[in-house]
Amino acid sequence: MHTKGPWKALPTHNAGTVPYIESNHRTIAVMVPSFNDPTLEDLHNARLIAAAPELLETLDGALQFIELMGMKVPEDFKIILAKAKGEKI
Repeated sequence: MHTKGPWKALPTHNAGTVPYIESNHRTIAVMVPSFNDPTLEDLHNARLIAAAPELLETLDGALQFIELMGMKVPEDFKIILAKAKGEKI
């Protein structure tokens, strides 16, 4: 199980210069830039990672809704959700 959200992407870690992700004042991940040169891409990656818990919850809810409506769930939705949950694909 992952750390509950919300996660936030912040521009610097411990007075350093690299973006990081935190939840409830707990560091979840620190972006390690190539050649110690953080880029705007690193911050964008941190933002994407920080959105992961909400994306997972939203996809899970969408799958349940699709099934409830009696519709066929796209196979790639199932694969992505299983991958995110660490389940065997």
